[in-house]
Amino acid sequence: MIKLFINLDSYQTVIARDNLGIVLDEPTKILVEKIGNETNVKPIAFGQRAIKRNNEQYTISPILEGEIVDVENCGLMMKNYIERVVESENQKIVAYLNVPCGLTLSSNQSWQEVLYRAGVSTLIKVPAPIADMLDAGVDLSDGKYYIIIDIGAGSTDVAIVSSLGIIKGMTINIGAFNMDMAVVSQIQSKHATRVSIDNARELKNQIGTLLPNMSKNLNISGIDSRTGEEKTAKVTCFDILEALQEFYQLIMDTVPLLCKNIPDEIMQSVNNNSVIICGVGALIEGLYVYASERLKMDVIVTKSTENIRGLITLSNNKVLSKKML
Repeated sequence: MIKLFINLDSYQTVIARDNLGIVLDEPTKILVEKIGNETNVKPIAFGQRAIKRNNEQYTISPILEGEIVDVENCGLMMKNYIERVVESENQKIVAYLNVPCGLTLSSNQSWQEVLYRAGVSTLIKVPAPIADMLDAGVDLSDGKYYIIIDIGAGSTDVAIVSSLGIIKGMTINIGAFNMDMAVVSQIQSKHATRVSIDNARELKNQIGTLLPNMSKNLNISGIDSRTGEEKTAKVTCFDILEALQEFYQLIMDTVPLLCKNIPDEIMQSVNNNSVIICGVGALIEGLYVYASERLKMDVIVTKSTENIRGLITLSNNKVLSKKML
């Protein structure tokens, strides 16, 4: 039997194996090619190998805002990835999969179908907030209650978690991908320059901040939206702030909604502990200050973006796994 731990989101697919650690870290990206004059396409390559070679080819992501939007191609991608890390086709594969906490019935079925198509024998779906808390090293056996905010690539999970599992949680369709698109729009609007979403993401990572008094800028190459010629625009960190602050405010606004109608004894425990914020959207500069001021609570911002360690911890603790899943 082979045990796999999988984090699959709009940006990246990470797979770890028991006792081996991370064995695959690839973009969640599929290169497809048009078939004749029809709208049908066929997959050509996956992940880092998905490099466009002609005008009939383009890349797609099978996951959008935390939802699988292309089950067939996502299944083919995962089959390809799993074949790269599993030596024999005859091996029984047990997979622990990180999933959003607010799965609908149809979404739940999509995740299952994708992994079974990929060759997984037994699938254990772990809600992201549980894996996040364990990844952060929180001792959930102490009976305390914590708030976790996981700002992922395609969606954000906000939940109250204890050793009993998720007490209350929600998934909102806001993630780092939406923020990247907002940066693209901001540069287009303010500098009349078209840039790719990958360039916008890199720009956000380099000079993005939620602190209003910072002074950083960076030149970025793009296409002049008026002339169609190549152009270099000077983008400031305030440009990025204008593009991002609405999304982070919406995320912070979910916390009081989550805490509505929660029993007083649980809220007292929540208030005595720090809010833990993680995910790719937690890497932005100034989030600790921004979140602390708006939530009026202690905040811990972690740098972990794929919570694989949390999945492994859960798989190794049968008592905790039985209580939380």
